[in-house]
Amino acid sequence: MRIFLVIDETNFYQPDFVAALLRNRQYEYVGAALVTDIPRQSSLNTYLKKNYRFLLPSEMARLAWKQARFSWLDWFGRKSEGGPFYSVKSVLRHFGIEYFEPGQNINLPQHTDRIRKLRPDVILSSNSLIFRKAMLESAPCCINRHSALLPSYGGLWPVFQALRNKEASVGVTVHEMTERIDKGRILGRVEIPVEPHDTVDSLYIKCFKYSAEACFMALENIRNGVKPLPDVHPPSYFSFPDRGHWEEFRQQNRKFI
Repeated sequence: MRIFLVIDETNFYQPDFVAALLRNRQYEYVGAALVTDIPRQSSLNTYLKKNYRFLLPSEMARLAWKQARFSWLDWFGRKSEGGPFYSVKSVLRHFGIEYFEPGQNINLPQHTDRIRKLRPDVILSSNSLIFRKAMLESAPCCINRHSALLPSYGGLWPVFQALRNKEASVGVTVHEMTERIDKGRILGRVEIPVEPHDTVDSLYIKCFKYSAEACFMALENIRNGVKPLPDVHPPSYFSFPDRGHWEEFRQQNRKFI
């Protein structure tokens, strides 16, 4: 099975997930689009800079330290197949995967034509760009990895919203992509319990830890003829949290990081 990846350069979470995918030699990874220019409306960095007042001083310090540490380790750290990795770019280079950066629009003809020429069986997405019809038709199947138990918590920052709503578990869902965001048949799912000490950051780390497992489940489902998983969670959809959401989140003594 020939796989093409479309991945955000979210260095806190994505690198080791992508490395786990590429270590699985039963699939042929024919290329990747690396999304480094995330649209403002879906950019976590832009949201946090604009709404920094919602973060505690200790959280801002931890975020700054984590970003500096990841940048330093990505630049100077020793790379090996066992990882850890500190950027998606370093993972793709390490495994010899040819990639390009599509900017904020993956749907431009030069991008869809380039992908189509690689003849992927599946496009695997873990990114913030919206796929239009031409992109969705660039391969027989497009699937998306999402950090939630779909159809619950579609949209942006689902782990935060799940914590705010006192959910007992979060998870990872891999679903077929359609022109409707976070819809489509569910092909793989992993559920993750929420612990009392969990933060938004720690739960995203757990979600990405199990993301490769959910993706392999979906790929095998496609290989075997597609038997969708049942929708066992109620549908819901969220954008970035507003002031009221943050107040409810803090009332539970939850932390971002």
